[in-house]
Amino acid sequence: MRYLCLFALALVLAATVPETATAQTAASGSETIDLRRESMAAMWQRLDRLSALITESRADVSATGEQIIVQPEQMSPTEVYALVHGTEPSTDARDIADLLDHVRTLWPSNTNRGWHGATRAEPVIWVLPGVFQRYFDDTINASVSLVEALSSDDGPAAQRSVCELSRTCGRCHSIFRRVTHGDLKVEGNGWTGNYAACRGITF
Repeated sequence: MRYLCLFALALVLAATVPETATAQTAASGSETIDLRRESMAAMWQRLDRLSALITESRADVSATGEQIIVQPEQMSPTEVYALVHGTEPSTDARDIADLLDHVRTLWPSNTNRGWHGATRAEPVIWVLPGVFQRYFDDTINASVSLVEALSSDDGPAAQRSVCELSRTCGRCHSIFRRVTHGDLKVEGNGWTGNYAACRGITF
């Protein structure tokens, strides 16, 4: 009888441990997806601001909500940027490079749609990881080039790098992310790299 009880207990443990492990893995995957999504949103916010370096639009309100007068003919693009956005473009560029380096680690196998239907990451990321990494590397390289251009105060190079960064983001998303109508409405052309000003820039 004692052996029967021990055997029954072993069966119960065998049945519950994998289920518990699976639940823990799912929870961990969900947290990683949330972190990945938040990091991407933070990148988009900065890339959207950086588009000011290649567009003709001029804001008349500073980051603090005060009225300002922008005089492009007397100010450099980076000075206008700092006044309007309350931060240096080089800071936003470095943040994007750092976020990309961090996001690189947030693609474990338990974060695809097979585990979590809520993620917009396409399963092809895990089917063709080498291809995904090459596209991701292109985006990282573009972000590094932007940091270098802004550090050397090279305006034309910074404009080219902003365009290249948005294009590499768009190329990656066109294959590896499900883009919804809502995304396009909110993000405009940023992720696809179709800024009108980029069409006239020579690479």
